[in-house]
Amino acid sequence: MSSAPDTRKLPPVPDKLSIAVLPFQNMSGDPEQEYFVDGIAEDVLTTLSKIQELTVIARNSSFAFKGQMRDVREIGRILGARYVLEGSVRKVGNRVRLTAQLIDSTDGSHRWADRFDGGLDDVFDLQDRITQDIVAAIEVGLTGAEQARVWRKRSGSPLVYEFFLKGRKLYENFAKYTHAQARVQFERVLEINPVFTPGLYMLGLTLTDQARFGWEKDRAAAFEAALECATKALAVDPSDAQAYLVIGYVRTFQRRHDEAVEAGKRRLPSARVARTFIIWPECIMGTQAISEKLRSTRSIRSD
Repeated sequence: MSSAPDTRKLPPVPDKLSIAVLPFQNMSGDPEQEYFVDGIAEDVLTTLSKIQELTVIARNSSFAFKGQMRDVREIGRILGARYVLEGSVRKVGNRVRLTAQLIDSTDGSHRWADRFDGGLDDVFDLQDRITQDIVAAIEVGLTGAEQARVWRKRSGSPLVYEFFLKGRKLYENFAKYTHAQARVQFERVLEINPVFTPGLYMLGLTLTDQARFGWEKDRAAAFEAALECATKALAVDPSDAQAYLVIGYVRTFQRRHDEAVEAGKRRLPSARVARTFIIWPECIMGTQAISEKLRSTRSIRSD
């Protein structure tokens, strides 16, 4: 890291429990593994974001520091995060080594650090161990429901995880041809594990995008296939917030805005997210009803 910044010029660190997950370093010596390394960090971020008591800085904000050598205290203050997680991944064949450290951005001290070794099929266990240790280090209390959501086994196969990360990286490139390639990867995921809910979620988003941008000739069929993904995910987990997001996404571009708003009210993890999601269809229709919808969601409470 670079020399210590003048912290007097930086915004103060918030008192609330907040964390930024920085992009992990690729120690494999193979640029082709970037998608895998980024995927590990993104999954840790996603898992932590399921904890109500913890504010997690958005991926787009924290990943803006990818490849930058800056003092972690500076990054934490810029992002408004009390804690910053950084790490590295080395993948050789089917073996994975993860190292991670949690830094307090108020003074740069290490609250926790560890190294994890395992096979590719152990990757979710390794991620769970990282997030469990972080929760313990910053003394976050979890409800029983949160524990069930956060430490859930998901993939059941290293191939599923590989296909999923490749698909997600292709999806993020956001173009007609990369969406088509991403769809193939997510379909491969679901051929192996039809109830892998992250795969159902990403396939649902991909199908919706293909329909709304005219990248799929039969738009109606693509929208219905996306809704089917959400239905399957809810059959696995009736409280799956991402499934409701897919429903809202589809209904928005079908111009069935009341149903999109209703999806935004269902089982979302926080009132703040719910309000944002409910306003979204209104932005497409126009701004006239935004204030009314926002007022109507003030009473939303998280599960």
